[in-house]
Amino acid sequence: MIVPSAGTPASSIISVLALGRFAACDLLTWACLSCATLLIDRPPCTASCPQADAAAVLSRDPCPLSQMVLLSLVQQLSADLTTSLAAKLAWIREAALQLNPKDPVLARHLRPVLEGVHTALAAAAARAVGPDAASCRLALHVVHSQMTS
Repeated sequence: MIVPSAGTPASSIISVLALGRFAACDLLTWACLSCATLLIDRPPCTASCPQADAAAVLSRDPCPLSQMVLLSLVQQLSADLTTSLAAKLAWIREAALQLNPKDPVLARHLRPVLEGVHTALAAAAARAVGPDAASCRLALHVVHSQMTS
């Protein structure tokens, strides 16, 4: 098993995901999300999301990320919707679409996390204009749908 060092740049992780060249991208993404709490000013995964196309990465079959990593990613991205809004909304929407509410490991965590995400998206939608407002509404719809599944 390859464990990324603490200095692994998040941009490399997202690039690996985008290229699909690494079998353990779930492990890399989890490591990236785990260190996000240590880097308050610039969490690595949220800062790197604009570098890759969310739909291209997450619509692969099977999805390269586990259910818990997807949920963590959605939660991390929603923590600050004041910067890189369009990219974060795309990743939130695509990751939320991949969530399986029937997954037994995910089930007990899903609703509380998505309620927080929904609240953050509603606040962002209230201040967004134009295409960002429409993207916020779409992400809200997807998250709400997953909460009520």
